[in-house]
Amino acid sequence: MQTIISQAEALAASEPKALQEESAQRILRSGLRCRGIVQDLLSFGTPRPASNLPTDLRHCVMEALELDRWSDVGDVQVCFHDDETLPLVVADPARIVQVFTNLLANARQSSAASGCKEPVRIVLERASPTTLRASVSDRGGGIPAAMREHLFEAFNTTRTTGHGLGLWISRRIVEECGGTLQLDPSWSPGARFVVELLVAKVGADAVAPVLHDAAGVRVLVIDDDRELLDTYEALLSLDGHQVRTCDSAATALELLNTHIFDAIVCDLRLPDMSGDRFLMHLQQTRPDIAQRVILASGDVGRSDSVAFLASISNPVLLKPFRAEDLARAIQTVAALPQPRPH
Repeated sequence: MQTIISQAEALAASEPKALQEESAQRILRSGLRCRGIVQDLLSFGTPRPASNLPTDLRHCVMEALELDRWSDVGDVQVCFHDDETLPLVVADPARIVQVFTNLLANARQSSAASGCKEPVRIVLERASPTTLRASVSDRGGGIPAAMREHLFEAFNTTRTTGHGLGLWISRRIVEECGGTLQLDPSWSPGARFVVELLVAKVGADAVAPVLHDAAGVRVLVIDDDRELLDTYEALLSLDGHQVRTCDSAATALELLNTHIFDAIVCDLRLPDMSGDRFLMHLQQTRPDIAQRVILASGDVGRSDSVAFLASISNPVLLKPFRAEDLARAIQTVAALPQPRPH
């Protein structure tokens, strides 16, 4: 699935865009739908490591809209109340995008099923000095009264299709960020879901961290899947990065003795040395390099993997991830002080 998503993103960014973008976006949309199901099932089975940071909720909403922009089910209207002064919130950005993607899809489908022509509305506003409120509303068929009491329970759904985990997972994600997700009982017709998250700095508007342009940095990618390595190389080369790839930790350590890299993307499961052992080895021998390691893993069904990923300060990418997730992680480590020659 990671290869499908990354290949689609590489295709969409290639020339000629007019001939390739629609096909690539269809592939990407199908892959992201599969990713959503997998992430919901993994979240149901085991807790996932959260990374709560000062987060621009507007950016999360716009990213959810971008993921959904190839949907042909209804229109969406976005309102940012008090747009210039909305503060950052405490959240895990990638997982909050997952919440809004789910709420948006539910609202669109409800509107389409009822034949409603009114747009879905997403409104962001200051709820109090310490909280920011985001609501997703539609004028569709609404939630039957008999189902409201169990709406946020796992495997409960109002639709004939779907696995019934979306709202359960969404509430869990929001609560892990210290916020709340509720259904507005007074909204009729249709449904209105309200997310409230804590402001990142109480009493003052936080300023979003600015990351420097990371184009053209030196990136080492370590993974035992050769097809995925080729995909990484193609995707990262589009941003002008200088990319080296290898399929084992031993080869990576040899390269680190003779080359300097600004970012190192390492899979958690390698044939000769696990990603956690690789990172710990670097922490003991090359701490300046260790801080540049970005761990990538789809192995979040194991409690030991989850515990380790939650315990480290290095960026973590949970497969399958988006190109912008990878770019953001590379930006973060590339901004660190330059490593010393060995």
